[in-house]
Amino acid sequence: MNRLSRISAVVGYLLLAAPPVASAHGIHGSAASLSTLEFVPLGIEHMLLGWDYLLFIVGVVLLAGKMGRAAKLISLFVAGHSLTLIVATLVGWQLDATGSLTWSSH
Repeated sequence: MNRLSRISAVVGYLLLAAPPVASAHGIHGSAASLSTLEFVPLGIEHMLLGWDYLLFIVGVVLLAGKMGRAAKLISLFVAGHSLTLIVATLVGWQLDATGSLTWSSH
């Protein structure tokens, strides 16, 4: 493991241990009344500023070795993650705080 990888790992662990990282998504009870389209700007903001995404990007760049390969991997992740969220929303899947998955009837 090279020096940059070790430093990145330490910084990542420190960030994950910080309390604000636990609420990186910034979605609170007030978000329950938002429509699907109102979540789009929130999702874009989170992908640009959310610590979990930023750490993911740093990790992919370090492991990919080349910027072109990293860009492809990150793009595939974003597409897959977006598709998953869109399908879950359209199907009506809901996940509560206990981790129980329910379906809402449309």
